[in-house]
Amino acid sequence: MPIPRDVTGNDLLRAGLRRLPESALSAGWRLLGGAARGADRLLGAPGPTVAEAIGFASSARRVLGPQPAPPSPLLRRRSLVTRTHVLEVPLADLRAAAKTVGGSVNDAYLAALSGGLGRYHEALGVPVDELPLALPVSLRTAEDPAAGNRFTGVTIAAPVGEPDPAERIRLVREQVIAGRGESAIGVLDRVAPVLALLPDAALESVTNRITPPDIQASNVPGYRQETFLAWMSGGVICTLTVRYDTASFTDSDQLEKALQLGLDEVVDLGRPRRPTPEGTKG
Repeated sequence: MPIPRDVTGNDLLRAGLRRLPESALSAGWRLLGGAARGADRLLGAPGPTVAEAIGFASSARRVLGPQPAPPSPLLRRRSLVTRTHVLEVPLADLRAAAKTVGGSVNDAYLAALSGGLGRYHEALGVPVDELPLALPVSLRTAEDPAAGNRFTGVTIAAPVGEPDPAERIRLVREQVIAGRGESAIGVLDRVAPVLALLPDAALESVTNRITPPDIQASNVPGYRQETFLAWMSGGVICTLTVRYDTASFTDSDQLEKALQLGLDEVVDLGRPRRPTPEGTKG
């Protein structure tokens, strides 16, 4: 019988790298091909090519550097016990809230999540200003085949301590746009096949430098017509499914209450304002 043990984020990262379908040969050919194309460009236009390389190196340092916010002191513990909580809101309400400050549905949903997480930390007596939050970003282009996906991850400093929901949407949008615009956004996908070939000691040294983010958030569009699938947005309803580790979030009732309040205050941004009666302060 296998001996049970705790699984860390770094364990999963190492396992994922080792399961990469890429072979050393194919990775090497891609690297050599890229180097050859780079040499041709360098000979043809040395100035712009060098400037582009320097810009890419700076972007890679930002992409592979430390997380944009320190981890939460409340969310240090990990276990294999999880709990799922579901919230629902009309998609039109979330879209209207985002539109009031020039954001997207994704921006509004991340701002609502941030507001809930901020309230949770305040309720437990450990307020924080920011949390590292990772989200997927599509890398698909017009040249990619119609079928399949191609995406990578971006980590932002979720503004959980910002009390104004409109400002939270703006801060989230600003960081997501900046992350999408990094020229080295897919650099980890390029070096992952090489990392998979490292000896155990070297691979562990690399992965130990990577701190998994506290929060993973994904926005997946569902079917436009009415459906009967659990935990998926469909038609006119946006379903927010929160799956969390009970060793990290120890107060389930407080978390679920905080998340609902965070969602409510964002949705309120898109609702018509009641006129203020004359003679009273707004």
